[in-house]
Amino acid sequence: MANELHEIIYSKIFEKNVASVVEAAEKIKAAAARHGNIGIKREQIMKSTGRQSVDMSFDTEKITDGVTSLVFSFLLSGEAKKMNIHVSGSLRTLTKSDDKIFRGFYMNHVYPHSAGMMKDVARKVYSDIESEIAML
Repeated sequence: MANELHEIIYSKIFEKNVASVVEAAEKIKAAAARHGNIGIKREQIMKSTGRQSVDMSFDTEKITDGVTSLVFSFLLSGEAKKMNIHVSGSLRTLTKSDDKIFRGFYMNHVYPHSAGMMKDVARKVYSDIESEIAML
């Protein structure tokens, strides 16, 4: 039986006026890709003469030690020149072992150290993402 723990370490919502919601979404996705593997959940882009809309959802995952991952989730929606961006970051710990001794040791001794390091990494990631959003 696998045990999963999520610790949310970051959550922020942005509203931006942009020249192109499609280009803004692609820039955010490219910035996220610099920090881990991207898994697209939903990607709907509409472009027609004079009108654009975006509805996109994806995660960026950076695996740390095989048990804990840093996951950033992005929800992007925009129409015309208005973009809504929700970014959340979490530490996801998945212990696949049924071994209670391993889980106890990992959560009490390894996770606190790993989580501290990953929170430092997360600060750099969301600083980069916020900088990219500010430049839209």
